[in-house]
Amino acid sequence: MLTLKLRAKPRNERVLESADTKARTKLPLAVDLDGTLIHSDVFTETILRFLFATPWKAPLLLLWLLKGRAHAKMRLAELHPPDVTLLPYDQRVVAWLEAEKKSGRMIVLATASDQRTAQAVADHLGLFERVFASDGVANLKSSRKAERLRDAFPGGFTYAGNETADLKVWRAAAYAVTVNAPARVTRRLKCRIETSFAAEHHPMRAFIETMRLATKIRRPELHQSRRGGAI
Repeated sequence: MLTLKLRAKPRNERVLESADTKARTKLPLAVDLDGTLIHSDVFTETILRFLFATPWKAPLLLLWLLKGRAHAKMRLAELHPPDVTLLPYDQRVVAWLEAEKKSGRMIVLATASDQRTAQAVADHLGLFERVFASDGVANLKSSRKAERLRDAFPGGFTYAGNETADLKVWRAAAYAVTVNAPARVTRRLKCRIETSFAAEHHPMRAFIETMRLATKIRRPELHQSRRGGAI
């Protein structure tokens, strides 16, 4: 009779593994918005809604963009703020964040979206202790986001993202959480992966969701204008 003996990990390995897990879960968790927490892109959505509602103001949008993406995001958030209750949240991520928050972990929202939109999302979900976002002057993306988070959390942090622009943030992070990230992105990761959420949908999903939201939010405006015209 053949007897198999399972080799237990040496005690020192178990201790190191336990310490590593404990350190990782204690690190603050910074979460991106577009493509990570939600399936769409807020900036693209607000541009589409702005053009749908007031197409004659397209030159104004160009002027805002000439002053920088952060400025354009601020003006769009002021005039056409998205309804954050309608955003297509990735429910897998939301459920995981709820569990992490319940365990006592510090979670922050770190996004290139305008601070008004970011704060509205944070207020709606009730998961984030702090919000890092674009402020009308600085577009909080890539290396600029990495610098802000590194300054805020000198002891290290974990970052949840999804795209190439997040690679510079992951380089500054201790651990990565990948969400719907393509293989070409995950292959370039330099830090260790804490958790990974595989892509559930085709890459065009973000664009489709953005178009759906822009069209859905446009209907009441059209309905109201038609009623106004009939009066």
